[in-house]
Amino acid sequence: MRAVRMLRALAWRLVVVPLLLGMVSLAGGGLSPLNEQAVIAAYAKAAKAVGIALGGEKPTVSKPDERMSGGGAIVGSVRKVHSPQLTVDVDAYSGKIVRVRNETASENSYARAETAREQGKGVGPTRSLKSVIDAAENYCRALGQNLTPDVGLRIMEFDDKRGCWYLAWVRRVNGYLFDEECIGLDIDDQTGELAHYINRVTEITCGTEVRVPKDKARAIARDQVSRILPALVSNQSFEFEEDQEPKLCIVYQNDAMRRLELGTDLMRRFKAMPPPDQLPPPPEQLPPRARLVYAIRFEFSYVGKQRVHVGRGPVTVWVDAASGEVGGGIM
Repeated sequence: MRAVRMLRALAWRLVVVPLLLGMVSLAGGGLSPLNEQAVIAAYAKAAKAVGIALGGEKPTVSKPDERMSGGGAIVGSVRKVHSPQLTVDVDAYSGKIVRVRNETASENSYARAETAREQGKGVGPTRSLKSVIDAAENYCRALGQNLTPDVGLRIMEFDDKRGCWYLAWVRRVNGYLFDEECIGLDIDDQTGELAHYINRVTEITCGTEVRVPKDKARAIARDQVSRILPALVSNQSFEFEEDQEPKLCIVYQNDAMRRLELGTDLMRRFKAMPPPDQLPPPPEQLPPRARLVYAIRFEFSYVGKQRVHVGRGPVTVWVDAASGEVGGGIM
């Protein structure tokens, strides 16, 4: 269940990137942005796919906005098309449908489940798993996404709080999980309607040769955390340790660790968070790159008679599996 919650959070959340976190731009790729007419055409395609009859009222279309990964990589630019019935995010360059929210289906499925709970009734699935998978695959095709062999179904669960099924397909490259590259759908159990869809799958790939032993990667990651500690926690005595087995996965590189080292230097000078005019310059826009890395996560605790959890979340360091270079991380 923990893995389900983590992947779901990655799929649905709006990522807010801290000031010291580096960003990688993957947007555009030399293409020209689509005009508003083409974006609305993609919106109409999404409406047809989910079975919504559009009226004559023109939807609102936002300006292009960056779409970011959880690690701070800018993985695209989208335009949001909205009406009271439907919200669709469209890639501003390719026209790909990357997110759909059926406003009516989302509200109705939750309302039915809430009413059943108030009446003391259980909220359980009524559809077979096979029929839900078939429906999800049909929605993917209608929205322009073919489920190729490298995109495999990983999560199938019924959410009794919302009366929906949640299914997620994840992408692998040569067998390695591409972190955050997934397709997720919420399907109303009673009506079979698509309530929510998100598509983070791209065609980006990378080498998958592993030349760095796991123990060496651990040592590199520990050394990296030691060098950025002042920017992570207070000056009190503390210690850190791995809280789970390192895993090999593919990520979008970022410069989070490099910028935290800059932040650490400033912390040493000012003995606290430096004033805004002394912060590092805006992060450089690195070229698009995916890497196979060891993802090594550390938890923090104060040193004393009793270990006390530090009031900050864990830090994950990414160590390139081929070169041993630190490829970024996430906080």
